[in-house]
Amino acid sequence: MDKNPVIHALRSRGNATAFMPQDVPDELIAEVVDIGTHAPGGTQLQPYAVIVIRDRARRMALAKILGDQPWIAQAPALLLYCLDLYRIQKWAALKEASYDVHNLSVFLSSLIDTVAFAQASVVACEALGLSSRWESTVLDAASEIVELEGLPHLVLPVVMLGVGYPKGQASRAHRLPTETFIHRDVYGPASVEDIETTYKEVENLFTQWKLVAPEFRKQCQSLGVENMAQYIFADRLGEQRVQRALQSLGNALERAGFGGTPPPEPEIHKRPAIQIPMPNLSGLR
Repeated sequence: MDKNPVIHALRSRGNATAFMPQDVPDELIAEVVDIGTHAPGGTQLQPYAVIVIRDRARRMALAKILGDQPWIAQAPALLLYCLDLYRIQKWAALKEASYDVHNLSVFLSSLIDTVAFAQASVVACEALGLSSRWESTVLDAASEIVELEGLPHLVLPVVMLGVGYPKGQASRAHRLPTETFIHRDVYGPASVEDIETTYKEVENLFTQWKLVAPEFRKQCQSLGVENMAQYIFADRLGEQRVQRALQSLGNALERAGFGGTPPPEPEIHKRPAIQIPMPNLSGLR
């Protein structure tokens, strides 16, 4: 067991499979979010927002949008992490500062900061005795979520966390050997033998799942797949699913102002400057 509690939390983390029915106090959610804001960022602008969703009807709607996943409706709280340049653009306009948000560089750096914010919140959940479930298919249904949540220009949903008290064991995903990702000084292309060795355990999982899970075996038969690579690219990354996701994301990007049409300038209603007449002091000696 790792002696360092942070390292232990990171290595033992897994997606929650179920949550206890009890609510998570607002103060605890606020602490999770506050810890998340201390994640690394490319600028000091913190170009993100988080929407805390507790309403059951809204959680059920999100569950349907994201592939009828029951845990989404069951989680006591959902944290929807959004890239948010709307607030920043409005601040710039209010202070008459020139700030161009309609470019790829700003979009990508803001996207990275938002994901780092969400990831730090995951670690915070673990440290505070909560459990979380990471949902990255939010971008695949971005257009529908933008509509459901009424997100304004320059706000884009990126990732969602289900947060609550853990019920049962977390689901820990298989991880490839560390050496898979380490390249020294320059990138070293993997050989065929390297690929076979790297993904050997993943392919073994496919065989095990087929043996113990009848529904998975039936799905594999319907897809006509014989190994894990074929399954992943036919099911999760299948052509029709990817096309739907790209269309939804494209619509959301266009609506948010990251497409071909720049976002509208924010309406700023400034308070008129208060004119204070200076007293006539000429008579004072």
